[in-house]
Amino acid sequence: MKKTHMKLAALVLAVILAISTFAPSVLAAEGIVFDKTYIEYVYDITNPYADVDWDNFGQYKANLHAHSTASDGSHTLAAMIEAYYAQGYDILAMADHGTRSNIWTTRPSNNGGLLDGLVAGKNTTVLTQARYNEILNGDDRDGRGMTQVINANEQNPMGNHVVSYYSTVGTSATASNYTTIVQNIHNRGDGYTVIAHPGRETGGPLNPTNTSQYRTYIDLFTRFDTLLGYEISGKQDGETFHDRILWDFTLMEMAPKGRNIFGFANDDSHATTETGRNWTMFLMPENNADNVKTAMVSGLFYSSSRYARAEGVDARQYTNNWAVPAPAITSIVVEGNIITVEGDFYDTIEWIADGIIIAMGNSIDLGEYTDAVTSYIRFQLKGEGGITWANPMLLDLEVNEHDVIDVTPSAYVTKLNGNKNDLTITVTEHLSNGTTKSFTETFSINNNAAGTYEVNDYLVYVDTKGNDQIRDAYIVE
Repeated sequence: MKKTHMKLAALVLAVILAISTFAPSVLAAEGIVFDKTYIEYVYDITNPYADVDWDNFGQYKANLHAHSTASDGSHTLAAMIEAYYAQGYDILAMADHGTRSNIWTTRPSNNGGLLDGLVAGKNTTVLTQARYNEILNGDDRDGRGMTQVINANEQNPMGNHVVSYYSTVGTSATASNYTTIVQNIHNRGDGYTVIAHPGRETGGPLNPTNTSQYRTYIDLFTRFDTLLGYEISGKQDGETFHDRILWDFTLMEMAPKGRNIFGFANDDSHATTETGRNWTMFLMPENNADNVKTAMVSGLFYSSSRYARAEGVDARQYTNNWAVPAPAITSIVVEGNIITVEGDFYDTIEWIADGIIIAMGNSIDLGEYTDAVTSYIRFQLKGEGGITWANPMLLDLEVNEHDVIDVTPSAYVTKLNGNKNDLTITVTEHLSNGTTKSFTETFSINNNAAGTYEVNDYLVYVDTKGNDQIRDAYIVE
């Protein structure tokens, strides 16, 4: 991922001290001590979207967590795949519990008989080879095929739910905790994991003084870079609406170490009637298996939900009108110290740092929030059709000081009708880093006037001559 260098100069309280006696003909008086310093905030930003070509990349809708009768779902594998395909999804991971799903023409293998009780007596119809090919190629959908994420598996024999992707490691009967599952995938080196609906395990809002609530997750993200992030929204957000709080808590500790945590939104569907509630939107040049894997690992996606409960409010939000699309992100531009976001179908954009909404609007000037913005910034879009979360941008703040080492005044007169002229004065500061900063003011004066004028923090003496000439100009106390 690219890093974007951002600079913002913020003026520190300055005082002009000690001057000597000046001859009136001296333009820049010698002996003045310009006791003035600028603070420059330099942000090193790790931006997961830096390589996205917003004009040419496609946006591909994905659900990465669904179930069928191969585990505890109500509908067959074939029925679930057809439901997502009919709704226009571009990417799908069938993550049945304790299974290893190869291509959708075969029933996912039940690892070690762990889930025999869940699937006993159930119809496990799969796709025919011909239908599988049609869906992959989009033959009946104008060539817009749906990509399968292979070997998806919700591994949770003891209640700690982790969804794995691409790995051939199946659920082990001895995997009694998060660490065993995540470590098994990591050590195998062929897949990635995401913590599923962590709010189900934490059971409520996090207490910053009770580190045991989230210390397990911090340890996992510290040890295993193949653990990509959290599901920050699932189902109808009823049991997991504290997951965004956990996301921010984790970022507050991991972002200063340079570790990003991505946010996924998935249906966790168990029936065809439970589709379309949450999704992850992949940003890619084209929809194919290699690009999907790269985007998943690199954070080249954003996540959306029809449901999102406010903290402490047991009421669904953003579900008034499913006919209205959920907010979409159409552009993220980082330019200087300003991040600007464009989108569709939204009413509000909120900027979040350390779990707190610090600003609202399409743009944020990070230099205006140096006390609040420390190690990461993320944003979310809200609209009638839902809520959308972007992945975080990591920040590394460096503070530099630049002294004013010299100041040069200049002036000119613009002749007007009658006995009045315009006097324009520019004061140029020369900084210790080799740059300059200029301030200009225009004053109305009498013909052939001489006087002292305030320009920014400076008093400048100017004596004019012959209506449009400058006899003298210098800094005074």
